[in-house]
Amino acid sequence: EFARLWLAGGLAVMLIYMLLCIQFENLVVPLSIMLSVPLCTMGIVLALFLTGTPFSVMSGVGCLLLVGISVKNGILLIENTLQARDRGLDRESALLEACPTRLRPILITALAAMLGMVPIALRGRGGELEAPMAITVIGGLFVSTLLTLVVVPMAYLLLDDLEMRFFKKRKSRA
Repeated sequence: EFARLWLAGGLAVMLIYMLLCIQFENLVVPLSIMLSVPLCTMGIVLALFLTGTPFSVMSGVGCLLLVGISVKNGILLIENTLQARDRGLDRESALLEACPTRLRPILITALAAMLGMVPIALRGRGGELEAPMAITVIGGLFVSTLLTLVVVPMAYLLLDDLEMRFFKKRKSRA
């Protein structure tokens, strides 16, 4: 079962990356968004450790859910940044405008998802099957949301610098 779950997770991440490449018409920008996915791992491990819950297939399903939510948070930040740059703002000003603007929607979405999972996580007898999924989502989403607000903008700056250097070298060769 775990092998199939890992395969599904890997395929999901690859498909999301390909869709983001198509959406942004760029190969580099989606990398900054996809960096939000591994940030979930720290929260998942911490939540499962603190609650004494073993990793199960349902925890894996929660991980798949987290991939979608964390990518959505990154998309909100980067999409707004790119729109600000299209309006003529420089990169840093665009990020400084986009991050506070998108903070509330990101926090509300994450909080709603986490609070929606609390009753499932706290369910006692009869909830043994769903509780690991809820604990995984709560822990992963909490850490991912906090770190995404810092890591994704920084990754965007670094990857944008690399992209500019790469294309400058490419232009000079032509």
